Amino acid sequence: MEKSTRVILPWLIAGAVIVLVSGLAWQSVGRNAGSAADLSGAAGKAQNSQDASSEFATVSLPSTGDLSVMSPAEWDGLIREALLPSEGGDHEASLRMLAAILTVQTEPSRRAQPARLEAQILVKLNRLEEAAASYAEALAAYESDPELLSKPWHFTGFASVVNQYSLVLMRQNKLADAIAVEQRLIDAQVQGLDVQDPFTGGAVAAAYEHNATRLGRLGEREKAASQLNRLFERFPDFATDPERTVALRLQRAGFQSSGPAGEAVLLESRALWSSSELATLPQSMQAGEALATALAARQRYSEAVDVRLEMLDRLDRHGRSWISQVTPPLHRQSHEEVSKSVDQILWTLTGAGTYGRPSVALDAISRLRSRTSDPTHLESLAASERGIIDRAAAEAELHAR
Repeated sequence: MEKSTRVILPWLIAGAVIVLVSGLAWQSVGRNAGSAADLSGAAGKAQNSQDASSEFATVSLPSTGDLSVMSPAEWDGLIREALLPSEGGDHEASLRMLAAILTVQTEPSRRAQPARLEAQILVKLNRLEEAAASYAEALAAYESDPELLSKPWHFTGFASVVNQYSLVLMRQNKLADAIAVEQRLIDAQVQGLDVQDPFTGGAVAAAYEHNATRLGRLGEREKAASQLNRLFERFPDFATDPERTVALRLQRAGFQSSGPAGEAVLLESRALWSSSELATLPQSMQAGEALATALAARQRYSEAVDVRLEMLDRLDRHGRSWISQVTPPLHRQSHEEVSKSVDQILWTLTGAGTYGRPSVALDAISRLRSRTSDPTHLESLAASERGIIDRAAAEAELHAR
């Protein structure tokens, strides 16, 4: 299962942009619908649909049927008209018009868009095989003209196609094919990609991350780690900014280890936890929890308790300042979220007595008792407290003999 808990802001923005650019949903139809006359008829039908005349101007096809001579405004109008029936629920009418456009349109920059929109509509109809074919056609159109990808808007469309195409393949359980599609975005020869820009470098960075996750699902742990290594090499900002790469660095360590007790996970999580650059609450808590989990998995329970105590200390000392941060918004946590984090750690620490730290457990119980009025919680805390006290008394009696 692919992670959706990415904390890397450019990727989050890139994902949102890709979804918004994609617009509708997905799939393809036969190309035998089309001639210039068919297009004119479909355009006329769309024009007469609800609200069409008020929103969009009438677009007349060139008498030659050559759509390449249409101005950008005319082309946009034609595409809008093609989508109008689908917006009203008549997906087949939109598919017929898009198929007709593709029949007479030969210019790559203008074939990619209707093919992508065709695929999106067909995904709504759950015709995934046809959707995959339409996405493949859209990708081929983008890739047939290298100059096309050098234009940010077209590159965004290309990235959108890659993202949505790979999701269609994932729905068909074709992980290897989805990886190959994302690799086409990674391999695209585009100059000046900036990882800070979600429209360009951010989309490519996301492709590396998607492929790493999918390779991990296939059991290709070494290849998955290699994908993230290449991401860090290509976009050094990710490798030097712990705040943005906590999840990725921990994920890479997981691929390099045999599990949560692996040496790579332990070393990476400790390095992240100790980093002075790790300045925001979500990433700091993520690193701390990874370290505590790695220590506990290696049966170093007392050390895991120490890490969680330090997590509490960070929350107590810095939680208020983290909450008050106003930029960037995604780095803020509400009072409720901070309080929830504190509660989760305290509940974990109520078991510290089992690992020879009864005073820590009793302190956690005392703090939780002051933070809740839930009868069930209070009863559970009282039972835990009695257990710790009884165990301490039994041990004292044993030592006295």
